[in-house]
Amino acid sequence: MSILQLGEYDACTFWLESLKTKSTLNAYTFHLSTFCKFHNTDPDELIQLSNSMTQLKTMILNYVIHLKKMQSAGIRRKGELSVNSVKLYLKGVKSFLEFNEIALPWKKIAKFYPFF
Repeated sequence: MSILQLGEYDACTFWLESLKTKSTLNAYTFHLSTFCKFHNTDPDELIQLSNSMTQLKTMILNYVIHLKKMQSAGIRRKGELSVNSVKLYLKGVKSFLEFNEIALPWKKIAKFYPFF
């Protein structure tokens, strides 16, 4: 699976410029790209879904559940995520949506994150 070239999407232009460090830029673009690939969508289409907060929230919850299935509690094997990675994988998505003024109930969504 290749990473989306986020600079090609109008919805990402200013968001990408707002990210302060190279490491944040790399991590957040990976997170958003992975989320979009999982849902077979792109950032511009996500912005269009802002009229349907329920659909966006459902997409995020389905993604969290998917990530939880990929996690390991002990020694990780190839393809598994650590317990803490699930929350990290949402940071780029959350940053992108909040930058585009799409407010979701992140405290409720966080209740689906795994415990360690």
